Amino acid sequence: GKLKAAQVEHVSHGVRRVVSAADLPTGLDLVVETVPERLALKQQVLAQIDTRSPRIIASNTSSMSINELAGSVRDPSTFLGMHFFNPVWSLQMVELVRGEHTSPQTLALARQFAEATGKTTITVSDVPGFATSRLDLIASLEAMRMLQDGVAIYDVAALLGDTIKTVETNYGHHTANDL
Repeated sequence: GKLKAAQVEHVSHGVRRVVSAADLPTGLDLVVETVPERLALKQQVLAQIDTRSPRIIASNTSSMSINELAGSVRDPSTFLGMHFFNPVWSLQMVELVRGEHTSPQTLALARQFAEATGKTTITVSDVPGFATSRLDLIASLEAMRMLQDGVAIYDVAALLGDTIKTVETNYGHHTANDL
């Protein structure tokens, strides 16, 4: 959604941009790490966040093991994945990824935060691709097969829009005749 000018003014007073985890205040309720999907970088940033003693630490990873990332923090019971979908301001889904040691309280507080920001949550286990990435893969593969087979290509494009655009962009196919 979009904020009105008065809301932006109100909210902006509570937002502070930092360029380093060391600049975070101590004792925050929740810190969500959102650095690029590089394991060593995520581990380094999570360890730095942990020194600021937040109540909950989350990673916005879409693909990395939450159990592996949890090794970067002192108390894995306070760590989980919070996979926000892009663009965050318009997509409502957040996958809450429960690690092996994520406590029920941590999960409940993360859900409460996400829902307070207007998001819909699903809780998933720490498995490769979580839930939605696995479902996206199935839809993308089937869209490619449908494109290849010439099955109602324009209806498929209307139905799966971005998936077909991705196929066209990544593989250079525009119609079934191009295959």
